[in-house]
Amino acid sequence: METSDLIARAGAGDQDAFRHLVEVHSREVQVHCHRILGSLQDAEDALDAALAMAKTCPVARVAGVVEVDAGMIAP
Repeated sequence: METSDLIARAGAGDQDAFRHLVEVHSREVQVHCHRILGSLQDAEDALDAALAMAKTCPVARVAGVVEVDAGMIAP
């Protein structure tokens, strides 16, 4: 399934789609956080905070913060 389809499903409240997105992309996001923050513990904390925000915010708002397809954090 395409990432865009998973994002749409997660935005509609599909917990399995959200879980799949997390499984596929969380390691890459953690690596970016580690590069930026310089600490594995801080990277894990940042990832946890990002996932908590993603789970509680509308996906449309989260999509403006995280560019999932490119695996890059955008301003």
